[in-house]
Amino acid sequence: ASKDYWNERYCAPCVTVPSDQKEENILSHEWYYSFEDLSPLFLKQDILIHRSQDVGSMRILEVGCGNQPLLPGFLTLSNEEVKLNFQGENLHGIDFSDQVIEQLNSNNSTSSIHYECKDARKLSYGSDSFDIIIDKGTMDAMLSEKDQKKGIINAKLMVKEMIRCVTTKHGLIMIVSHIEPESEEFSLLLEDILMPAMMDLKVGVVWKLHVHSGGKDENGEPQGGTVY
Repeated sequence: ASKDYWNERYCAPCVTVPSDQKEENILSHEWYYSFEDLSPLFLKQDILIHRSQDVGSMRILEVGCGNQPLLPGFLTLSNEEVKLNFQGENLHGIDFSDQVIEQLNSNNSTSSIHYECKDARKLSYGSDSFDIIIDKGTMDAMLSEKDQKKGIINAKLMVKEMIRCVTTKHGLIMIVSHIEPESEEFSLLLEDILMPAMMDLKVGVVWKLHVHSGGKDENGEPQGGTVY
């Protein structure tokens, strides 16, 4: 949950471990889902159905993008073999770590995606600024705080900011988490974080909460996490 931890991690020399007879860089390992895994789910969302002819103007924010951002995938996202034409200048990725943002910007010469160092608990964007807001693992990192109460407070602040910044018209917030819907942590997520934040802001807006579980692998472990 600390900025120093992530800066140190992203600046560490590449460390590799054997994986299926080949070396794998653990700093670039995808612990959740890749864009390819999530793209069928994106294409089913109401906002893309209602605005399929207007995606070029849609603004997307990825909160805590890390070194495996989902944003580049939108530039080639296709629906029934038709490219949807998301525009790089409307894609924004933020992270607490200035080190990873520096790395992303240095490798971002081929697109106009914006990567900035920001605190997800206090965003500088105006209300209703984004059509889609995505978090993949940032809330999990906050909830890993040794002081559980502090972690819950931070996660709730982040969710409130996501809700404030998402548009009220078919807006979409997608959270990818290792919290499983059958777990005790899910009750905490729902009752202490999501519900209070949704009830405090956007008066009159109807929220629909969908849970997409990735299931378990052959060892009984969560497979990629759950999408809320």
